[in-house]
Amino acid sequence: MTLSPKYEVAIATDGLEGYAWACCHAPDAILLDIMMPVVDGYTVLRKLRANPVTQAIPIVLVTALEPESVEAVTGTGVVTILRKPCHAGEVLDSLNAVLDIPDVIG
Repeated sequence: MTLSPKYEVAIATDGLEGYAWACCHAPDAILLDIMMPVVDGYTVLRKLRANPVTQAIPIVLVTALEPESVEAVTGTGVVTILRKPCHAGEVLDSLNAVLDIPDVIG
């Protein structure tokens, strides 16, 4: 809800649904959790990077996993890693950064 005033937001209930949606709609950015039902975030990340339609989409990884567990995403094009729990401001700042949108438009 915090993102929807500024961004058009689509929510997937699991990794497979999110991957399919991204392939059809090629969003400007993706917030990706590692721990998801059906297909985990690591698998989704590999599939996104292997698909020409989605390979260049900036990804902000959101995870509660310990930092050493996140090493698996090194070299995958993940732009930012946010640790849960994260605050709405952190998410907005990360999206603004990957989309190159200034905080204040004036």
